[in-house]
Amino acid sequence: MRNSLLIAVVAMAGLSACNTVTEPYGPQIDYGWDRAFDLDPVFNDTTVTKRRILLEEFTGHKCPNCPEGQDVAKQIHSNNPEDFYVVSIHNSGSFSKPDNNPDHPYPGDFETVTGENLRIQYQFSSFPGGMLNRSSIQGTVQVDYNQWATTVDALIADPTYMAPRFKMYLKNTFNNEVGNRTIRIQYKVEALQNVTGNIALVAYILESHIISPQTDNRLTDSYVPDYEHNHLLRVGFPGDGSGKTVFTDPVVGDVVDITDPNEFLIQGISDDWVPENMDLIVFVYNSDTGEILGMEEMPLLN
Repeated sequence: MRNSLLIAVVAMAGLSACNTVTEPYGPQIDYGWDRAFDLDPVFNDTTVTKRRILLEEFTGHKCPNCPEGQDVAKQIHSNNPEDFYVVSIHNSGSFSKPDNNPDHPYPGDFETVTGENLRIQYQFSSFPGGMLNRSSIQGTVQVDYNQWATTVDALIADPTYMAPRFKMYLKNTFNNEVGNRTIRIQYKVEALQNVTGNIALVAYILESHIISPQTDNRLTDSYVPDYEHNHLLRVGFPGDGSGKTVFTDPVVGDVVDITDPNEFLIQGISDDWVPENMDLIVFVYNSDTGEILGMEEMPLLN
């Protein structure tokens, strides 16, 4: 799944394994192509020809049941390491808001524009909650966390559902220049089935091992000051996660092969984020129906 062909020298001294971050969004900087990616670049390549299941989990640090949901998701991934992935989206109304309560502070600001857009679009009001590939299951895309495991098992067991729709070749380049940290993604997408609708490409940046308070009602003292947050959505791009259209009504054999750097997916990241703890999720989805049709996960650094 992770096939790294070239890793250049990376100068990352002084970065810790865990961090507490208050800035939720990456810098929005216009990176001109006169600016060469020649300062400590890192390259990752991957090719994927299978369908996977992405759980977009809506959670929050004040959500008392959300740690249980995160444990459920972790177990599903452990059971299906090549077929199931999760992104934790901290957009849950009052459950995700930071505050400076002197007794039980929640300083982390993990909300994102991407997550809020999704919460509003899919009308989430119960947490933890989630979507599995944004597929409509029994008439709704919202799946209660108590049903995640059985639903994933049923989807994986369905060869028609799991049949790949697209083949993706991805190459991400990360430049670690402080003040201008930048990710760019080169991509090639091939249709393996006829698909009706507009097909868009989206990338998520995730960060793990973030130490910040969390409520967990399974504990006698529900306030956990040093909870470890994983797979946390930092930003979706382009278009705050709405994506870039790559096909309209593709048929088998249609290919989009982007080699012009001006057309790559590009995103700046905050200097406060820890690159060693970051991953990329890249997926294609039908922007008319919302359903995710193919995805890949890869580390930022490897």
